[in-house]
Amino acid sequence: RLSQRKQLGALFATLNDDEPAAIGRAMHDDAFFAARAAKFLTEHRVTPPAPLLDDDGNSRFLGAAKVSVLANTLVRTVGTARDNELYVLLIDVAELAGRLGPLVKAIRAAVARHHQVLVLLPWPADLPPPADPRAPVGKLSRKPPTLGRILEGYLSERYQSRFLAARMELVRAGATVVRIEQTDPVRLVLARIDRIRTGGIKR
Repeated sequence: RLSQRKQLGALFATLNDDEPAAIGRAMHDDAFFAARAAKFLTEHRVTPPAPLLDDDGNSRFLGAAKVSVLANTLVRTVGTARDNELYVLLIDVAELAGRLGPLVKAIRAAVARHHQVLVLLPWPADLPPPADPRAPVGKLSRKPPTLGRILEGYLSERYQSRFLAARMELVRAGATVVRIEQTDPVRLVLARIDRIRTGGIKR
């Protein structure tokens, strides 16, 4: 990554007619490098991706209000239902573990009226799946840990723990929770929904 920053720093310095010292500054000064990169992208009419995490590693787009909106919608729908229904919710609430109270109450109300609630929780493509406690422990890697590897492992472990906590909240409320990945074909997800509708999957 340092090599890439040096190459980009050389590019920015050439385009801006900077002195050679600007290359070293771009390598080590994050604010300077970010400003030059933003200028370059703006000149080429490219919108840089928005940062997904804040300085503490938390998601900047939690959308806590979506829990209340979804809960209210589910309650209204259950109130007008005449038959036993299967409600399918595709939501990303892993980062909201511990703040799912309204949705938990709505799911319990739906289950109390003999409805089924299926919650599809998406799993990020760049994270390993939650560890299976029954899986054998592999050999320890002899490679020296790097700061990037340590940080990646910490963020991955934290997301996994929050994901499992959110799933546990929803399961205790009476919902069937299925983890889906980006590579799961649509027909596989639909097949899971059909099995739940016919009672083939136990909570």
